[in-house]
Amino acid sequence: MKKNKSLRMRMFKGFLNAALIPVLLFAAISQIILQGRSEERIQERLGTGTHSASQCFGLLLDKYDMLMQDFCMEEDILETASKLNRGEEVSKTEMDELLCELGKICNRDEGTEGVTLRLENGQVYFYDYQNQSFQQSEWADGFEIPAAGADVLYRGLCVPMAGGKECRHLFQIVHSLGDYQEAGKYLGIVVLSLNEEFVCEALQADEGMSVYLLDGDTIICAENKDVLGMPFEEVKEERNSRYAFVPDEKSKLTLCVELSEKTYRDLSILQGTALLFVAFLAACMIVIINFIVTEPSIQSIKAIEQLISGVEKGDFGMRVK
Repeated sequence: MKKNKSLRMRMFKGFLNAALIPVLLFAAISQIILQGRSEERIQERLGTGTHSASQCFGLLLDKYDMLMQDFCMEEDILETASKLNRGEEVSKTEMDELLCELGKICNRDEGTEGVTLRLENGQVYFYDYQNQSFQQSEWADGFEIPAAGADVLYRGLCVPMAGGKECRHLFQIVHSLGDYQEAGKYLGIVVLSLNEEFVCEALQADEGMSVYLLDGDTIICAENKDVLGMPFEEVKEERNSRYAFVPDEKSKLTLCVELSEKTYRDLSILQGTALLFVAFLAACMIVIINFIVTEPSIQSIKAIEQLISGVEKGDFGMRVK
């Protein structure tokens, strides 16, 4: 019996050694292939994320640019603005119409926090959506409005909102107001203030990915509000993530998509689990094949041993196939 066990063990070890090298080679090749595929998958996800974020951002800008253009092309608005700049008397109806148009911009679409009009003569008119007011606001007429320049400007801004207790971050679209009937004569500046969180939600890509909106190297839109206003390179150094960048030609801003460390660590864990499963499956196959291949030989050897034992006892009538 001990001889049989020893023989079975030797045969099993020989078979295992003969099969182990191909299994290890297969595992190594699989690791290389899976690692390359994992890297490709990461790049594909980043590419998909940047494309999706870029499209969403473009649609967002187009939507609110259209609102601003409608306001800036309204003849009655332009006429009232021209009168105010010249110091002429404006009727209550004309002023109410101007303020009403400011209110319409805010109430028409989600995400708008306020709109501010600064005329060439320095007069400021606004509508604060949170306060539902043309007169009371702690921020709508208090932030710095850029001087006349490009027709459209996009920027990120953090200002205290109604009550001064909560600090909300804003994304602003700045349009120049000009009288197209007088060769685009400059009349003032219109600033549409959007809630940064609303913009951020519109930009978010796939699960496990985050999108940053950068003005140069400064973060002006991000899921984590603590990093707003910080240099991106400084934030990037503290995180072990993958990044992809795409410049937006219209706004002159940059979209950055981050694939978190957890996401591609999960990919590595999945890859390792797959290899362990393959190795376990190969080991099981080796045991099964070893049993199938060696069992007939073991039975034959046992029969021969029984024959020899019988002959030793004087039994010459035993036969073995």
